[in-house]
Amino acid sequence: MPHSPQLVLLLAGFLAVVSVLFGFRATRALRVSHKQQEAWPGFVESFTSALSSGLGRFEAFEVSIARSPQILRSGFSEFSEELQSKRLQLCLPKLKASFQNSLVDEFVELLLLNDRFGGVGLVPILKNHARLCRAKNAANSMARAKTSATLTIAKLGVSAPWVLLLLLLARPETAESFDTAGGAALLLGGLATCAVAFRLILIIGKPSVEVRVYGAKG
Repeated sequence: MPHSPQLVLLLAGFLAVVSVLFGFRATRALRVSHKQQEAWPGFVESFTSALSSGLGRFEAFEVSIARSPQILRSGFSEFSEELQSKRLQLCLPKLKASFQNSLVDEFVELLLLNDRFGGVGLVPILKNHARLCRAKNAANSMARAKTSATLTIAKLGVSAPWVLLLLLLARPETAESFDTAGGAALLLGGLATCAVAFRLILIIGKPSVEVRVYGAKG
């Protein structure tokens, strides 16, 4: 049967693996959302260019969606289907539901508002929207990079003592010193402290929820 230090290390390893797996799933979803945000200004510029060339909104959407990067295609699928049988104004809210993104919300609201006021001056409005989207993406990217660096350092600080302990336990005299009730209690206390610290790191480092001002409209 494994000694007490080995049991604690196995438990620590198990908790680390579980945390990594759950963190990976959350990170993957965020990564997709961030890539969609980064690709959105390009779509708006393509749509604006199609409008400038003389195409109507319906045709401009078809051309721009066909040219859009793969990361945006899934968000346009239901919208494109509805566009074949409904008026554009009735299909636009589907974009909000598909992307769940504040940049897309603003784009939809700009189109709906412009339509209510006669549809004049849409091209310069969308050009400004694309410019603001790129500026917002740049600021968000910088903030994410700083947060990621801080979280990486914090996670290393939590995991480093256990790596050091594993190396020390390779020496018989060190393993014997922990192979007691007191040693096991000390390791379990340290494990509990690290688990709480790691949880706090994840909570503090969790990105703030994006405010979708126009998300419930349309």
